[in-house]
Amino acid sequence: MENKGPLDAIAQDEAKDRLPQGKRRIKSSFLFQGRREVVIVHEEEEYILRITRNGKLILTK
Repeated sequence: MENKGPLDAIAQDEAKDRLPQGKRRIKSSFLFQGRREVVIVHEEEEYILRITRNGKLILTK
């Protein structure tokens, strides 16, 4: 996809402004990349995010 000029950049910025502030959408398939567990580090603490047999997500410390 090529950029056609400054108007395209403005349109992209306006589209970003319509997203809910402070929210970011990440697909679980991207996060897990074929694995069943990932470790998330938050403020020097490790948490395990796991996919259950039923396809639910569980976060444990």
